This record gives sequence, C-alpha cells and structure tokens, in this order.
Amino acid sequence: MIVAIIGVGIIGGSIGLSLKKIRTKKVIGIGRNVKRMKLAKKLGAVDEITTDIIQGVKNADVIFVCLPVDIIAETVKSIFPRCKKGAIITDVGSVKQPIVNEVNDFLSSHFPLPASRRCFIGGHPIAGSEKTSVKYASAELFQNAVVVVTPTNKTNKKLLETLKKI
Repeated sequence: MIVAIIGVGIIGGSIGLSLKKIRTKKVIGIGRNVKRMKLAKKLGAVDEITTDIIQGVKNADVIFVCLPVDIIAETVKSIFPRCKKGAIITDVGSVKQPIVNEVNDFLSSHFPLPASRRCFIGGHPIAGSEKTSVKYASAELFQNAVVVVTPTNKTNKKLLETLKKI
C-alpha cells in the first residue's frame, strides 16, 4: 500500500510512523516547507517527500489530509481528479459535517462516477497534543484512541472497510 500524507505535523507524522510499523510499502510526505519535510523524512515518518501535491498523491492508495479544517475541503477537491482509481481520501479534521457536505456536493456535481472509482471518507482521530511539529510525532499516538469515520450512503463499502482496517 502506498500512502500519501498531506501535512506532516504531529498528526500526519504519527500516522506515517504508525503505518511504517505495519510495513506499509511507501509513505509519501507532502508539504510546503522543505525544511520541515526533510525533518519528517529524517525522523522516519515518511519515506519520500515532495512539495508537489499532485505528484505526491497520483499513485497513492490512501491519502490522509492533515491540514487545518478551513482548507481541507478545498484541498480534497483539488486533488480528487488526480487520484488513481480505487484511492481513498480521508482527513483528520475535528469538524466533519461542513467538510463532508462540501466535498460530497462537489463530487456529486463534478464527478458522477461509480463509488468504486475513488472516494472521500471523513475522519477524525480523537488523539493529539498541544504540540504541532513532526518532531513530537509518535507511532503510539493512536493506540487505544477512537477514530471517528463519517461515511455517507454513497460510500463504497469495500473502501470503507479498507480504511477501518488502517
């Protein structure tokens, strides 16, 4: 499985570290700040880094959007057309309904594709810290934590089950 993480701070970095413990094929870190991305790679949270969001997501099986809630929906809408068939896009935002509604309205009006093509499933891990940098990331951050997922009636059940396993 190839995973892309957009925004490799404490949450994105912890996702990367956790996934690498279960031998994920490749974790790609995507961000704007090259210095921070190099730190994420040095700490082992990601295998590869890029500042090119489209290049970073194009071959990913699963994409985690770990950004501030006010830019999650726009980010998902911008990457969706570039994701491969069967890709799962999820987020870690604490606010769900506005994000899920905006993304699903966009998908319904612009991509009337079968649900198996690719999908967005909102998510929110109930874990974290007051700290924000990848240097505080931990592979154990999500142990015994609740993760809320917000499928809709249009969500592909197979892709939902894959996300639940992750």
